Amino acid sequence: MILIDLDHFKHVNDKYGHHTGDKVLMEFAKTLRANTKGRDTVARWGGEEFILLLPDTTLENAAQLLDTVKLRFSQTKFVAQPHEFTVTFSAGLVELKQSEECESALKRADELLYQAKAAGRNRALHDGINPFFAVNA
Repeated sequence: MILIDLDHFKHVNDKYGHHTGDKVLMEFAKTLRANTKGRDTVARWGGEEFILLLPDTTLENAAQLLDTVKLRFSQTKFVAQPHEFTVTFSAGLVELKQSEECESALKRADELLYQAKAAGRNRALHDGINPFFAVNA
């Protein structure tokens, strides 16, 4: 399970308008869907948050997926004349433990997401609290 939050998204809406913010959300969702497979589920969790449920994916493969999404999304340039900008994201990634309730895993993913944001954003943390990527990585 991965919880993702777009970094500084309120700033995007405030500076460039909600129409541009909507374009960012749609492009991010498109990037997520293009990098998932089979039984994977991608959903908007609220505001600028997304959740990925990856039932047939190991923790290591989920980390690789996030690295791929980071690379591809970081190459997406958004334009709101006369400005051009990119958007980063932070994420919390957990592997469901044997007989763990989804609500418990969701809480752990949410805690990791907020730790990633507190650590400077533009990073993903997993249960071991090791960054998969960091600023300028």
